[in-house]
Order: sequence, then C-alpha cells, then structure tokens
Amino acid sequence: MSEDNHPPGRAAWLAHPLFLTFVVFVLSSIIGTFINQSIQRNADARRSYDDSLVQIAARWQDDASHANRITTLMFERAAMTDLLRSALQRQVMHEVLERKILYDAIYQRWNTQLPQILATLDGFDAAEGLRAELSASFIGDFASKFARIDGCITLVHDRFLSRATQHAFASSHLSCPPEAVTDPMRWLRLDVDKIRTGARRFETELLTRFEARRQIERRVAECIFDRRPSVWSRIMMSEVDQDEADILRARECEVQA
Repeated sequence: MSEDNHPPGRAAWLAHPLFLTFVVFVLSSIIGTFINQSIQRNADARRSYDDSLVQIAARWQDDASHANRITTLMFERAAMTDLLRSALQRQVMHEVLERKILYDAIYQRWNTQLPQILATLDGFDAAEGLRAELSASFIGDFASKFARIDGCITLVHDRFLSRATQHAFASSHLSCPPEAVTDPMRWLRLDVDKIRTGARRFETELLTRFEARRQIERRVAECIFDRRPSVWSRIMMSEVDQDEADILRARECEVQA
C-alpha cells in the first residue's frame, strides 16, 4: 500500500475546517460567558453599592430624627417648667392649675419614654463599638437634673397652694437640693437654662458623631468598590459572613476618621 493510501493522521483532522470551527465556537462560548458574568457581577455590585449609599444616608436621617425627638422632649420639659414657675412666681391661681396639669402630662411622657431614650442612646453607642457612654451622660446631665427640678417644682407648688388655701400640704421635695429650698424660683430658672444649653450641645454632638460615621461608611464603601468590585460584590451579596466581611474591609481599605 502506498503512502498516499494511509489513513489520515491526527494532524489531518486537527486541521479540518469543521474541527477548527467547533473549537472557535467552544472558546467563544466560554469566553463570552465569562465576560457576560463579569459584566453582570460588576453591574450587580454597582447597584448594590448605590443601594448601600442610600441605606447609609437613610440610617443617618433615622439617627438624626431620633436625636431630634430626644432633644425636643427635653426642650418641652424645660419650657413647661418655665411656664409653671412663672405662674407660681406671679401667684396666678388659674394659670398655676392649668399649667400644673400640662406639666404633669409632660412629666408622665418623659418618664414613659425615658427607657426607650436610653435604649436608643445605647444603640448609637453600640454602632460605634462603645458601651453605654451616651446613656450614662444623658442620665448625669439631664435625667438627674429633671428629677431635681420635679422635686423643687413640687415644693414651690405645694407652698403656693398652702398659702392660697390655708391648708398644710405634705410637700415631698427630697430630691430638691438644700441650696435650692431657700430660693427655689431662682434655682429653677438657672437649672432650666443649663438644661437648654446642655440639650443644644448634646444634639450637636450627636449629629456630629452621626455625620462622621456616615462619612467613614461612605469612604469605606467607595474605597472597596473602586479598588475591588469583586470584594464589594462578595460582601454585599452575603457570600461571606460578617467577620470575614470586616476582615476584607480592613484589608482593602484602612479608613480613619
């Protein structure tokens, strides 16, 4: 048998046009699928990144709203204390009676909402890895002061009713400081002014902390997404647990306040 009659070898069918077409088709499919998956993953990461910025802004707004409600309640208590103190100082019976009712209402609201306020403040601290710093400060700067104000306003109110009705009232003013008992009107005015000033400062400090935290979260998100969209995608798609996500964030972006 001549050499021309030998069956074609492997090199011959590797060079066959149909085989080459098949190889090109398979490679194109694989590469195309990889490119499409990469594009889709990056698109999903971009959407999740945009959503995360919206969530960061929403958390800031929510925290700011909570802070505003807390300070608003403090200002309401201070204002009602001033109104009742004014009526007592001027000895206008109908104003005293009306404003005492309103004072008792805000007093009840305050004490009803106080546990929720402290829990909210603890949540603010927990978000920054702190331990009950805000609630402790709040109790020392505001809750304890309002407790003293309640005792002194009760003292002044009972003294007024005692003179007006010629009846002796068993005034409970144990929480009214000794230095305030002799001149509670002046002490009430000064302490309420301190609370107003402190409340403004407290709200400003809260909002400053929230804004700083928001900026850090944004910078971390931007850093991770810009440097490693794939890492961002794994984090946002919940393909890693929280501990690993924190490690990935720290590894990719060290963002300081």
